[in-house]
Amino acid sequence: MMSWKKARVLGLLALSVIGAGWLGDSAAALFSAIPGLCASRLAFGEFGLALLWFLVSFGLFCSALVLLYRYRSDVIHTSARALPPTGYAGHTALIMSLSNLREQQIVQVEGLRSLDIAQFRKPLTVAPRPPDPEATPWMQNLRVLCDSLSGRKETLRYVVIIASPESNPQVDLFESIARDALKGLGIEKVVFERQEGMPPDANDFDALLLHVERAHTRCLRNMGGRRGRVCIDITSGTKIYTGATTTFAVTRGIPFSYVDNIGRVHYAMARVELPHLLEP
Repeated sequence: MMSWKKARVLGLLALSVIGAGWLGDSAAALFSAIPGLCASRLAFGEFGLALLWFLVSFGLFCSALVLLYRYRSDVIHTSARALPPTGYAGHTALIMSLSNLREQQIVQVEGLRSLDIAQFRKPLTVAPRPPDPEATPWMQNLRVLCDSLSGRKETLRYVVIIASPESNPQVDLFESIARDALKGLGIEKVVFERQEGMPPDANDFDALLLHVERAHTRCLRNMGGRRGRVCIDITSGTKIYTGATTTFAVTRGIPFSYVDNIGRVHYAMARVELPHLLEP
């Protein structure tokens, strides 16, 4: 049995079609009555009826459109789906966050320079439980970079980093480690850039969302007229950053990446779906 919400949308859709037909007919009748009105005052009644029909048709059509827009969420939904690893075409630009290093972690990340490329591709056999608070930072960032350069159809060219006020001074160090660790994949061809402006507060949702939007615009500008895809990594950074980047990716319909607990890189994408109106 059809739900009330879907029946309502179907009724409004039919009403808008009927209103559009009446509006066209009434407009034609109204214009036809104008010459008679100019020639004789006796045609005023005919013109008045035509005008009334036009106003009623116009009101019906506009009301149906307004209600259709109001209840559009009853049938139009946004859903996220995982993209198959083998079928994902890749991306030209990547937006990612950078977590802040504590003083004792700087020595740890320096050790990433000497790791073999395979270490960034190889997932862990068992997920660490509980997560080690002293685990090597930036490893997940390098996993995403490595996967982005793994022979996909689109070639990664630009990486825009959204850093916090604390991690902003460490962007150059991250770029240096990334180039040394991934030079075997041709990472030298990739341009690393900081997001323009003052680094956003890691706990300010609105500021993070604004910086993600600006970073996306910057990626599109860097690509120029060339066709390409922008991907947003939601793994690194605070939970608020993850929420802001996921929100932006879903509303703009662009892919986002994340690394699971055992080091595998996944991609997902949101899309707007219009289900069959006759489904129960």
